[in-house]
Amino acid sequence: METAVQTLVSNVGPLVGKEFKQLRGVGVDVARLRNELATINALLRMQSEADEGGIDHFVREWMKQLREVAYDAEDCVDLYQFRVRSRSGERLFAWSKRLVTTLISRHRLACDIKALRALASSINEQHSSYGFSLDSLRRGRNDAAVVTTTAHAVALDKNDPDQFVVNKRQAAALAEKIKALKDDDDDDKKLKVFSVVGFGGLGKTTMAVEVCRQLETEFQRQAQVAVSQTFTAKDLQVLLRRLLRQITQPTSKELAEQPQISAEEAAKIDTMDVDELARQLKDRLHNKRYLILIDDVWSTASWDAIRSKLPSSKCGSRIIVTTRIHTVAKACSDANDYYIHHMKKLEDDESEQFIFSEDYVIIKDRLLKRWIAEGLVTEKRGLTQMDLAEGYFNELVSRNMIDRATNQGTLCDGIREERCRVHDMMLEILVSKSLEANFVSLVGGQYEGMSYADHTIRRLSIHGGAVAHRHSSSSKNLSKTKRNSMGNGIKGMMMQHVRSLSIFDPEVHNLLDRLGEFRLLRVLDLEDCKGLTELHMKCICKMYLLRFLSLKGTNINVLPSRIGDLEHLQTLDVRQTQLEDLPETIKRLKKLEHLLFSSIRGNYGWMLPKGVKKMKALRQVNKAAVVYDPDVAEEIGELDQLQELAIYVDTGKKMNLEVVEKLASSLSKMYSLRWLEVGNFDCGKWPFKPIMKFLHKVESPRLLRYLRICGCIDKLPNWVESLTDLVEFDVSWTYLDGVQLFNVLYKLPNLRRLTLGTYFIRKGQHMVARSGQPFPGLKELILSYSAEVPPVYRFEEGSMPKLEMIVAYFGDQWKTIDGIEHLKNLKEVHYNGLREKMEHNVKQVEELNNMRDVSEQITFKVRYE
Repeated sequence: METAVQTLVSNVGPLVGKEFKQLRGVGVDVARLRNELATINALLRMQSEADEGGIDHFVREWMKQLREVAYDAEDCVDLYQFRVRSRSGERLFAWSKRLVTTLISRHRLACDIKALRALASSINEQHSSYGFSLDSLRRGRNDAAVVTTTAHAVALDKNDPDQFVVNKRQAAALAEKIKALKDDDDDDKKLKVFSVVGFGGLGKTTMAVEVCRQLETEFQRQAQVAVSQTFTAKDLQVLLRRLLRQITQPTSKELAEQPQISAEEAAKIDTMDVDELARQLKDRLHNKRYLILIDDVWSTASWDAIRSKLPSSKCGSRIIVTTRIHTVAKACSDANDYYIHHMKKLEDDESEQFIFSEDYVIIKDRLLKRWIAEGLVTEKRGLTQMDLAEGYFNELVSRNMIDRATNQGTLCDGIREERCRVHDMMLEILVSKSLEANFVSLVGGQYEGMSYADHTIRRLSIHGGAVAHRHSSSSKNLSKTKRNSMGNGIKGMMMQHVRSLSIFDPEVHNLLDRLGEFRLLRVLDLEDCKGLTELHMKCICKMYLLRFLSLKGTNINVLPSRIGDLEHLQTLDVRQTQLEDLPETIKRLKKLEHLLFSSIRGNYGWMLPKGVKKMKALRQVNKAAVVYDPDVAEEIGELDQLQELAIYVDTGKKMNLEVVEKLASSLSKMYSLRWLEVGNFDCGKWPFKPIMKFLHKVESPRLLRYLRICGCIDKLPNWVESLTDLVEFDVSWTYLDGVQLFNVLYKLPNLRRLTLGTYFIRKGQHMVARSGQPFPGLKELILSYSAEVPPVYRFEEGSMPKLEMIVAYFGDQWKTIDGIEHLKNLKEVHYNGLREKMEHNVKQVEELNNMRDVSEQITFKVRYE
C-alpha cells in the first residue's frame, strides 16, 4: 500500500510541476487572507461605532467596497475550510487522493485569493492617495455631543400648546406626578428623578418639553440640555456650562427687577472647570426648587457622570431624563417604577402612523437561531451562543427597537414560543440601513420593483409576488403583471454568493428549482413553502455549509439519508410536516444543537437511533421516541448539554419495559434540563396504562422551569415538590387524584401558569382549589377540553389570590365553574365552546362584571363553536 501511495505522489509532481507547489501553498494564502479579513472587519467595526454624522460620503464608499471584499474573502476561507482542506485523521492515501481530486478547486481558489488580496490593496492604496486618515472613524468627542435641546425641541414654540397635541394627555398626567409635593413628607422633598423611556421618534422629547412648559410656575429654576449617543465624561464640562447659563438667567418674573447676565459673566462661565461649575450650580440652586430636563441619555455611565455633579435638594426639586433604554431609565430612577414613565402607544385619532403593525410579528426563537447561524453572535467563554443571542435580544428590547408581543405564550407543538414585533417606522430604518450596506436583498411584496443589478446578492429574502424564472420560455403562461415584475424580481440574479435564503411566499415554486445554484448557503428558511420535491431535497443535502435549515410547514414526507452529510448544521426544524420518522443518519450531525420534529399525519415521534450519544451538541430535542432498545434509552443520559427535551414511550407498540428503567436513569443525569415533556403516545387508549410510574425513580431535575406529563401515573412524583424554579406545569391523561395533585402544586413558589388537560383528574372527582392552597405565584389557569371530567371547577374563598386569567375550553361538554367571584385579582376570562353548554358560565361572569367598578371590569372574551 505504501509503495502504491509513493507512486501516486511521485506521479503528481511532474503532472502539474510548479503549479502544484503553488496549489499546496493555498493554506498559507488562506491564512494571509484571514489576516486581511481581520483588518477589514476592524475597520468596519470602527465605522459602526463612529458617530453617524461624522462619516462623510467618501468614507462610506470606502467602507462599502471593503465590506464586499470581506464577504468574498469569507467565502474563500469557507470554501477552503470545508471543500479543499484535508480532514483531521485522514490517512496518507486519503490525503493524497483528496490532493489530486481537488486540484481544479485549488487552482481556482488560489487565483481568487490572489485577486482578492490585490483588490483589497488597490482599494486601500486608492484611498491613501486621496490623503484620507482614520480620524473620522475614531470615536472622538467634541461639543457636538452636548446640545442645549434636541433640534426638534428647539423648533417648538413653548407658548403654543397646539404644537403638543400628540402627547398632551401623557404630558398632563406626568406633570401632575412631578408637581406633587407633600409638605409633611421629608422624603418627598428630596431630589427625585423621573425617567421617560421609549424608542426613537415616539415623542419623548416633545412630551418632556411640554411637561416643563406646564410646570414653569411650579419651579423657581428650569434648565434643559440634551446628551447624545456619543457623550462621554469629557463632555461633562460643556453640559454643565449650558446648565449654568440657563440657571443664571432670571425668569420672566425676575426680569423686571434684575437684568440678564452680562457678556463678562457669560465669558467667565466658559473659563470654569468641572468642579467650579458644579460649585456654582450648587450655590445658585441653594434653597430653590428646580426642574432640569436631561434629554437622550444613552448609558448608565453617562448618567452617573452627570448626576454626580448635580446638587442635592430638600425643596422638592425634580429631574426629567429621557432615554431609549430601559436599563438606563431604571438606573436614573433607582429602579422605582413609580418614577419611570413608559411612552404609550398613541390613540388612533392622535397619530395612526405610530401604531405597531401585526404584519411584523416574529418568533423570537427562530430569530435568535438565525443570528447564530449567520455568524452574527460571537463566541464568549463561559456563555453559550444562545445565551449571548438572548442578551442581544434583551438589549434591543431595552432600547425599544423590538417590542415583545402581547401574546408571548403561544404554544406550538408543546413549545411555548415568545413573539416580538418591530415598529413599522423602525422597520423602515432597518431596511434602509440593510440595503445601504448590501446586507440583504428584498424581492416581491412591498419591495416589488427594487433592482439589484449592480449588487452581489449576499442574503436574499423573497416576499409575496416574487417571480423566479431564468428563461423567457418559462414565462409564457404568466399574466402580464407577473411578467412585468420579472425584470425587477430575481430573474438573472447570480446565486453563488448567497449565504442566506428566506422565502415568505409559499407559492414560489420556480425559485426552488434553482436551489442547486446556492453553493455557499448557511441559512435556508423555507417555512410554509409548498412544492418541495425529492429533487429539491437532494439539492439541499449538498449544501455542506448549512447551519440553519427550516422545513417547518412544508409538504415533505421523507427526509433523505444524505441529510447526515450536513456536518455543520446547528438547527433542523421539521415541525408540522408529513414526516413520520427521521433517517438514522441524523446521528452523524455532531454539531446539531436544535432538532425540532412533529407530524401533521398523527401523533408521531421520531425514533431515536442507536448511536444518538454521538450528538453531544444537542440542546433542544422535540418529539423523540424510545420504545424498543434499552441501550438507546441509556445513551440519552450521555447528552449532557440537553436543556429542552420532549421524550415519549409508546405502549401501543410492543415495548421493552427495560426501556423505561433506563430512561429514568438517563433523565436523572440531565443536570442542565430546563424544559421537560415526557409522555406516552398511546395515552388516550382505555384502559389507561400507568406507564409513567417510572418517573418516581427519576432524581429531581432541580433547574426545570417547564414540565409536562402526558400519560397515566398513580400520583405526582415526590420530586415535583422540590422544583422551586418551575414556572409552567402542564398535565394531561394522568388520571390523578385531584387532592394529591393540588397538595403538591400549591407549594411551588414560582408557578405562574398551570394547564389542566384531558383526563388530568380521575372520573367522579371535582377540581377544587381550597382556601388553604394559596398558589403564591399563579397568574394563569388553562382548563383544556376534557370529556366528562371534571364536571365542576370550584374555587373556594381565599384560593389562588394572584390569579389574573382563566382560559377554559368547554367544547361540547356541560361543565360548571363555581366560585369565580372568590378570585379577587381576576382580570381576564376566555371561554370557548358551544353556546348552549356555556350559557350559565357566561352569565356568571357578566353578573360579576355588573357588580364591579368600571376600573375593575374583567376583560371577557367568548368564542362560540
